[in-house]
Amino acid sequence: ASLSGHDILTALANVAGMDDIRTETDPTRLRPNDPVDIVGDNSRIREDTGWEPRIALTNTIADYLKAR
Repeated sequence: ASLSGHDILTALANVAGMDDIRTETDPTRLRPNDPVDIVGDNSRIREDTGWEPRIALTNTIADYLKAR
């Protein structure tokens, strides 16, 4: 499943206890030729190495915030 930048910012705000953050898109900064979605694919690294993600995004964000 893919996550948007908004999804990641919301998760970061929630972990940081900042639930009142609002975002809005500035249409003047959007380029008409940009794809709507860009999604990564980790299937090759999974096949080549047997790697599997084990740490949830919210845990990664929390660890990052603690380290700062």
